[in-house]
Amino acid sequence: MGGFLNKQMILSVKEQAEEWLFPRRCPVCLDIAVPSGAMICAACGDKLPLVEEPMCKKCGKPLEQAEKEYCRDCSRYLRAFERGIALMPYSHEIVHRLMMRVKYKNARQLLDYPCALMGERYRSAVGSWNIQALIPVPLHPSRRRMRGFNQAAEIAHRLGKSWNIPVDGDLLFRVRNTTPQKELDSMERWQNLKGAFAVAGDWGTYERVMLVDDIYTTGNTAQACAAALLESGIDRVYLAVLAIGRDPH
Repeated sequence: MGGFLNKQMILSVKEQAEEWLFPRRCPVCLDIAVPSGAMICAACGDKLPLVEEPMCKKCGKPLEQAEKEYCRDCSRYLRAFERGIALMPYSHEIVHRLMMRVKYKNARQLLDYPCALMGERYRSAVGSWNIQALIPVPLHPSRRRMRGFNQAAEIAHRLGKSWNIPVDGDLLFRVRNTTPQKELDSMERWQNLKGAFAVAGDWGTYERVMLVDDIYTTGNTAQACAAALLESGIDRVYLAVLAIGRDPH
């Protein structure tokens, strides 16, 4: 018992030291005003915008018209993934700022609160899908070295802890370093991702997996990844993203 208590005390001291050296910022206002042990400041507790109905029944994108079942892209194109879930609307200023700080400012700590929220919100649905592994959308090794981390993997590990699902970051890999999608139009985005992803030879006994990414707009990246996973013999692929674009029509 004494050894356990000593270990707990060491962990507590370590956590306190990390909190002092790297004070937590609120993911909404970005101020260092978060109480010890909390992930968001009291004033911003209900300010993080969330995706609400009506939503696309395939990708989870918010819809303008309640009578529609699918967004424009999911109505026009077949999707390799079974179903997608999302937490926040990417078009909202707060969400866009949060995701950009994570991606380009190495502010990974800001993912803690939205991932905890997403874990709670979709726990029942994800549990019913019998997901065997979470698969983060991979970065090319050169981009991974330049950025220092893969934001999709950071999200996947947080969601994996919440849902008690293992993360497999070695199953799917990026074969070539593609041009950033944001720099291309719709047709160029699809061409850019053709043959960009592959599955490791030994994919085990997975039948159902869930892709995890940070942002979903046109769905081309998710489509390319899901198609590669299905071609490897996996039966069903689901999708989870933190932020998703709004259907323009």
